[in-house]
Parts: sequence; structure tokens; C-alpha cells
Amino acid sequence: MKHITLIASLILMSLCLTNCASTEEEEESTAHVQVLPSEYGLHRVVSRDTDKYIAESAAVDAAKDYCLNREQEAVFGGSVGATSRYLSYTESSSREQVANITFRCR
Repeated sequence: MKHITLIASLILMSLCLTNCASTEEEEESTAHVQVLPSEYGLHRVVSRDTDKYIAESAAVDAAKDYCLNREQEAVFGGSVGATSRYLSYTESSSREQVANITFRCR
């Protein structure tokens, strides 16, 4: 009976550890993000990644987080979420995609 309890405990512990590890992996991003605030209200986010869609997503998320921390919402070009006109990409020599987004908090 002790062996069954021990085996059941080990299985439960391994499931908990597996779940914790997968949750941490989902939250990690490979993008390098830098928010550049401006005293004039037009802020900029620069995000670098080898995948341009990850770079863009990380930049948008960083802008939204920046404004949420100030109890406001991020505005990209007049409406929340409309980033296409205010997004530009450049390629660096290391094949990284660089997403540049301008935004305001309101």
C-alpha cells in the first residue's frame, strides 16, 4: 500500500512540475523590447527579433502595458490597435527584424 501511495505522489509531483514548466515557456518572449517615453506624449517602442511578427507583437504589447501602468490605453494613430501606419521595420546585419511603433497614452 505504501508503494502505491508513493507512486501516486510521484506522478502528481511530475504533473505539477510539467505544468509549471510549460506555463513559463509560454510567457517568455524572444524579442528584445525597449520603450522610449517622450515628455511630449508621442512615445516609441523598439522591438528586435528574428521573426518580424514576434517583434511587432512584443512592441504592441509593451506599448499597451506602458499605458496600462499609467491607467490609460495605448492609441496608435487615432484608434486603439490601429498600428499599421505607425509601424516600420528595418533589418540589421544579424538578420534581426526591428519593429518601431509610435503611440500615445490617453
